[in-house]
Amino acid sequence: MNLYERALELKEETVRHRRWFHQTAEVGLEMPKAQAYVMEQLREIGLDPKPCGYGVTAVLGHGGRTLLLRADMDALPIREETGLDVAGCEGGYQFSYKRENPGEGDNYFVDIYRYTIDFQESDLHLQTEETDGYRLATAKEIQELADQGIFLHYDSIKKVFEV
Repeated sequence: MNLYERALELKEETVRHRRWFHQTAEVGLEMPKAQAYVMEQLREIGLDPKPCGYGVTAVLGHGGRTLLLRADMDALPIREETGLDVAGCEGGYQFSYKRENPGEGDNYFVDIYRYTIDFQESDLHLQTEETDGYRLATAKEIQELADQGIFLHYDSIKKVFEV
């Protein structure tokens, strides 16, 4: 079996699971939603999962050599660095995209979120080590910047502007 080809076959399922965990993040040790989700997924593939504290166990096979697998299911508390509190806002995770730069060796995934919020410019706090400045712009203005070659990743995120 070619493991790379098998990984490609599982890509959509893997992305679906990752997105579920991102959208249903639970911080800390008590993760009832994650535990229930993992148990449901294991049942769907014919296993008999059991809760184990805040985690899940399941037995594969019928004895013999043993392999232990461990995976974290908890979320990390992420500080919103813009200074805006988006906890009660409409919106959230929209999609992820993979940025591939094979020549530069800096491939990465980016999760895109969209929130609807009223704010004032004075509410923003820039990550000065990561920004050269900023500009508030409408979706149309962002499209124009992309057309001018100024907004470089527009094609990767443009669907976030679709309503």
